[in-house]
Amino acid sequence: MQAEILLTLKLQQKLFADPRRISLLKHIALSGSISQGAKDAGISYKSAWDAINEMNQLSEHILVERATGGKGGGGAVLTRYGQRLIQLYDLLAQIQQKAFDVLSDDDALPLNSLLAAISRFSLQTSARNQWFGTITARDHDDVQQHVDVLLADGKTRLKVAITAPKRRASGAG
Repeated sequence: MQAEILLTLKLQQKLFADPRRISLLKHIALSGSISQGAKDAGISYKSAWDAINEMNQLSEHILVERATGGKGGGGAVLTRYGQRLIQLYDLLAQIQQKAFDVLSDDDALPLNSLLAAISRFSLQTSARNQWFGTITARDHDDVQQHVDVLLADGKTRLKVAITAPKRRASGAG
């Protein structure tokens, strides 16, 4: 189920980032202009300017560097920090959606365990198949190690055989 979840970030109890401000930053990054970015984001130039000023004042780092007027007409560039803010905001929005999706899971994933919730997300998003769990049993011989793992959902059990070279590379002893 796709819910509309609006993420708002505050610094010093003042609005720092919300969907409208992030949209403005994205459009400024694309256009290289506060004026064009404001137009593309559907807000007034004054609102855009005020939002950028407030974000720059609240933040430890400048988000948008501006060049005013002149022969070329000025311009605006997102700083590395501004780019990273957009990436983080988008990531948090995805996490919020995935967390909401847990409500409709038939497996009734426990919602009192952050580790269980994170393991669900990583199973869906990890290219390296990271599994979070607890080792419940372990034995080994010269060739391989056998490990029993109870995953973070508290129900799923894995039996894993790890070869000696992989065991040394992973630090599993």
